[in-house]
Amino acid sequence: ASIELSIFNREGEAVYQSTNFEHITQTGWDGTYQGKFLTPDNYVWVLKGRYTNGDPLLVQGKTTGTIRLIR
Repeated sequence: ASIELSIFNREGEAVYQSTNFEHITQTGWDGTYQGKFLTPDNYVWVLKGRYTNGDPLLVQGKTTGTIRLIR
């Protein structure tokens, strides 16, 4: 199995990337970039990965979506 989660701001800059399964599923993104809190906004997430049988990893049938950061 493999996994990569990336989160991008409106300008397309990656503000979070991880390939660590435990971090992604247990801790996740904390809304910071380079140690600073990001402003509330919409961010795009992209998930790449496969199960051990080769099927793609999906979240509600998708590999991309948006997340709203609020404070």
